[in-house]
Amino acid sequence: MYRTKNSKNQNNNNSNKKKHHNLFHNLLPRRGNHKARSNDTTTTTTTSEIVNQGTMTTESEKSFTERESSTTLDDANTESLPIVSPEISVERAMEAAAASESLSAVKSKSRLIPPDQLRQVYTVPENLRTMEDGGCLFSFVCNHKLTPYQAEMVDSFVNLSGFDDEEKENFVPKFHYSEYMKQRRQELEQESDTASSKSGGSKNGRLPNYTFLLARCGYLLTGVDFAEMIANPTLLTTLDYQRACQPEGTKVWEDYDLMGPDNFRITKPIIPYIYSFTIQFRVSRVKNPEDLQRLSKHLGIPVDGAIVLERTKRSVPPKEDATKKTKSVLVYTDLGQGVVLVTHLTVMLQCGLPEVVERIIGTVGQWGLGETAETAWRTRTYLQKKMPFAPTEPAFFLDAASEAPEEEESKQSGQQQPRGQSDEDDYDDDDFFDAVDADAHGNDVLVH
Repeated sequence: MYRTKNSKNQNNNNSNKKKHHNLFHNLLPRRGNHKARSNDTTTTTTTSEIVNQGTMTTESEKSFTERESSTTLDDANTESLPIVSPEISVERAMEAAAASESLSAVKSKSRLIPPDQLRQVYTVPENLRTMEDGGCLFSFVCNHKLTPYQAEMVDSFVNLSGFDDEEKENFVPKFHYSEYMKQRRQELEQESDTASSKSGGSKNGRLPNYTFLLARCGYLLTGVDFAEMIANPTLLTTLDYQRACQPEGTKVWEDYDLMGPDNFRITKPIIPYIYSFTIQFRVSRVKNPEDLQRLSKHLGIPVDGAIVLERTKRSVPPKEDATKKTKSVLVYTDLGQGVVLVTHLTVMLQCGLPEVVERIIGTVGQWGLGETAETAWRTRTYLQKKMPFAPTEPAFFLDAASEAPEEEESKQSGQQQPRGQSDEDDYDDDDFFDAVDADAHGNDVLVH
């Protein structure tokens, strides 16, 4: 939920954390109906309703060793994808864009992709038609173990950074999935007390027991000048952009003077009246051709540019919470005539995530699909006005007057002027995760 007070005493904060903890326990699926209460709101939810929000994951109920033996559709084929241009009709996409459809129409055309079918997303004709018609694709994973393709997704961008040394400058670890899993297996083999292996913290030198939260979405931008868009990545940090493109209900923070350069900060509700999260991102362009090639190889499509968003915090060194690392990357494929394919990948390394929360988070697929559709709809509208695509005409059609350069409008540099102060800091980030872990284990977990 939103934090509207600028200061909170410790007693009130602990009370709120316990209240949040109880609210999530009320959401745990049981037989029959059960209730989740807020201060002034009571909702009744059945187990079937929770399942209908998306595919409920049962992986969190299995032991780590049981997950090791699980296989999915993605596991059947581990060969690298050939890099080919997606068979998207630019003309059909432009026709759909000209129809100026409503948000509800875009949502109705969007599709939820099962997490075990990520590998072939851009080779399925139905998925491509969905994007041509203005819809979006979305998939979400919440698990302790990933399929080979999901693991490749993480490794393709989790260490991308605008910092020269993100470990020293942003206080986050380097991560490689295969190395992590190998060390986890070795540790678990040496564990005599199986109960202690469920701890979320890195105690006695052990690795954190991560839950991986992955999201992938795809949609088309139309009528947009790609060259100008990719040359101005810090546009994403501006108050104007965030207010225009974030889904309704998102709080966009205005105190840029507390964030550092090229940063923005938002608070997004996940479960209304119960849980929201506050996160701050630094934005930078991916310039290394090898990094772009790695993304291209993973997706199996040409990549013409990418922008990385990495979680940062206000305090230095940052205050600890349950999120060890969060990365998001916007991958762009220029299809020509102002049509751009956007593939948005996100990974969060979360430690100490209780099974009750993991199970509930695994049901947010439909919510994420709606958020993606609204983001795409708003972003298309904004960029068509901000950076419109202008077809280049042959020179012999131009007269001397038209060849004269026009005065360019001044563009924002991406560094905003201070817009007010706030004494809220990183203490509120991942407030619920910290509260649950402290309640269950009696101590705080390590952070991102």
